[in-house]
Amino acid sequence: MQQLLNSCRVISFVSNAKVFILFFFSGFLFLTTQAQNYTPNTFADQPFTTVNNSTGEIDGGSVITLRSALLAADNLGGTHTITLATGTYLLDGSGNYTVSSLGAISSRTIYLGNTSQDITINGNGAANTFIQMAAAGADRIFAINYDGSVPDVFTTMSGMTLKDDALRN
Repeated sequence: MQQLLNSCRVISFVSNAKVFILFFFSGFLFLTTQAQNYTPNTFADQPFTTVNNSTGEIDGGSVITLRSALLAADNLGGTHTITLATGTYLLDGSGNYTVSSLGAISSRTIYLGNTSQDITINGNGAANTFIQMAAAGADRIFAINYDGSVPDVFTTMSGMTLKDDALRN
């Protein structure tokens, strides 16, 4: 009887351990798919060579540009929110980066849609938050899912005005 009781305890322990392991590792799966929130802390379109996908910070520092926040969200895929402050985010081409699938690209245009994603960009009101091209008619501000090859690319923008240089005040 004692041997049967010990066997039941071992089976119970193994079953409980399997359940614990299942929940433990499913927690890691959940953590990797959580949404990121990015808040650019400069209006400049600073050049960078690397971006931290978790924070949007460039080149190991604490600076987050509009371009780096969007690139980080694009790299990760999934659901993300970019929150913009009152002011003008000037895309002058200095924040250059390369999208590998596109090769050489315009340094002014921000390319999104390289992964399945749902990115929301919230400004602080159309009269307060501006995304502006530095040269009139030079390029697009955004190119979303540029070649149309990625499924489930969603981008929502609200509370901002998109401008080109000809509209500069």
